[in-house]
Amino acid sequence: MEFSDAIKRAKEELKRRRQNAEYEASFLLDSLLTYPDITQAYTNLRRQEVEFIKNKHNGQVTADDEKNIKISQEKLDKLLKNKGLNYDKLNPQYKCKNCEDTGYVLGNQCTCLKELIKDILYGEYLTVNKGRFEKSSETLPKNRQLYQLAEVFCKSFPHVEKKNFLIRGHTGVGKTFLADCIVNALTDKNVNVISVTAYELNKMFFDDFFAEGQKSLMDVLINADVLVIDDLAKEPIYKKISLESLYSLLNERQLKEKSTVITTNLEVNELLSRYGESIFARIANKKTTHILVLTGEDKRFG
Repeated sequence: MEFSDAIKRAKEELKRRRQNAEYEASFLLDSLLTYPDITQAYTNLRRQEVEFIKNKHNGQVTADDEKNIKISQEKLDKLLKNKGLNYDKLNPQYKCKNCEDTGYVLGNQCTCLKELIKDILYGEYLTVNKGRFEKSSETLPKNRQLYQLAEVFCKSFPHVEKKNFLIRGHTGVGKTFLADCIVNALTDKNVNVISVTAYELNKMFFDDFFAEGQKSLMDVLINADVLVIDDLAKEPIYKKISLESLYSLLNERQLKEKSTVITTNLEVNELLSRYGESIFARIANKKTTHILVLTGEDKRFG
């Protein structure tokens, strides 16, 4: 799918959400206005609000104006509570409170629009992240310290000195779980996070390489605030596509000062041998990357 098509579909979905919210609010109000007491209270409140706006425009607002509106709101709210509702329910209940389902806040793309574009483009690739810091059962003191470091990173993000993580360790020590914890903690803060396995990332490289005439789908990966690549080294290597695409992705993200989290079973020397110096320098630079080594037994069979 072309990037422009994904944006179009995402905007159409937001438009549908906004229209539904406004229709439901309108339908609810029409239903409530069949009750004479609610109609009178609602009409009176609206009249006072219009008068308030007019007086404010003319610089003639008084304390009585605000007091009368408050009294009218309380009266209407009391009638609505008898119906199991409140005044706020008369307004459209937009799914996104930040942009009210418009997709933009102060001219910038809202997080909800970014997430929709991401889901449309990469829905078939994205992994399900189940781990959370509060659900960790880690008992080894050293590993617990590494979890705490990652949790502090998430709480401080984006105001962090080192932006990247390389999480190493043998199979089953909890690398993916820790990466999931980072994903969920940052997502809870409305950070734009993309999480994929290295194998699925490799498929994206191929899809992008053969998508002639389309705007690069890699733009979404490059511009994500945080990109998580799980199980690096589990993917097949094809020099002209895999390595060049991975280098380009990591290099662009580094230039844009974006955060990248990578998990792998490989030792440092094995990473260097498999990916070469250029890629290695972008995933294991101690000045920009927290290099965490988890240890212990295989938790999958514990």
